[in-house]
Amino acid sequence: FETSLPTIDETLSDNLTLAKGLKSSGSIAVTTGTSAGNNFTINSTGLVFEGDTNRLGLGTVSPASALHVEEGDIRIDTASSATQALRFSETNSTKAQVQYRSQDEEFNLITVDASGTAQKRVTIKSEQDATAVGIGTTSPATNLHIHKEMSNNADNSLMTIQGDLASGDLGTEKVLIDFTMTDANANNYPQVKIGAAVGQNSDADSLSKEGSGAFVVYTSAGTSDVDGEDNTAERMRVDYQGNVG
Repeated sequence: FETSLPTIDETLSDNLTLAKGLKSSGSIAVTTGTSAGNNFTINSTGLVFEGDTNRLGLGTVSPASALHVEEGDIRIDTASSATQALRFSETNSTKAQVQYRSQDEEFNLITVDASGTAQKRVTIKSEQDATAVGIGTTSPATNLHIHKEMSNNADNSLMTIQGDLASGDLGTEKVLIDFTMTDANANNYPQVKIGAAVGQNSDADSLSKEGSGAFVVYTSAGTSDVDGEDNTAERMRVDYQGNVG
C-alpha cells in the first residue's frame, strides 16, 4: 500500500475494505491468539481459521482436520494437456500421489519404489466409454489388466485371493471366483465358479491338511425361475495329489 495500515486489535462493527492494491513487496498478515475461540472468520462459516489448533475450515466453524471442507467439492483445474496431483510427502519428499494427467487421459495412483522413484501402481483410463483399470500398466487393454515383469524360469504370481477365518480351524472352506452373465430377462447366476478348496477332500483337522488344497469348478444347470438364484454345483475337482474327478 502507499502507506502502512494500522494494527486492528478489536472486533469491527462495520466492514473493512482494502481499496488499493499491494506493492510488489507488500503483504497482509493476520495474526490470531493461540487460545480456544481466537479464530479468524470470514462470512460467519465461510472460512474459519482456529488460532489454537491451526485448522482451516470451509463451511464449518469447527474444523476437525488441518483442512476441513463441509458439504462441498474440492476442484483442481489445470491447463489443457497438463498434470495435477494431490501429493503425500514426508519431510518435503513426495511418497505418494493421486494424479490426473489430461494429456494421457489417465487417473493414477502413484507411490515411490525402493529407490524413491515414483511409479504408477494403478491407472484408470478416462474419456472413453469402457472401464479400463491397469495395475502395473498404464495401457490397460481390458476392464482389469494386471502386468508384472517376469523372472526367468520362475513362478510369477500376479494376484492373491485370500480368505481368512476369524476363529476356529480350517475345515472344508472354499475361496471362489464367480462368473456372471445377465440380460433384461430373469437369470440364474452366477453361471460358473472356479476356485480353491482347503483340505484333503475332508475336514482339515491337522496342520498338513490345512496346508493342502484342491482346484474346483462349479457350473449351473439354470433350472430355477428365480432371478439371481445360485444353482451352481461342483462338477470337477483337481485334488491335492493332482487327481482329477
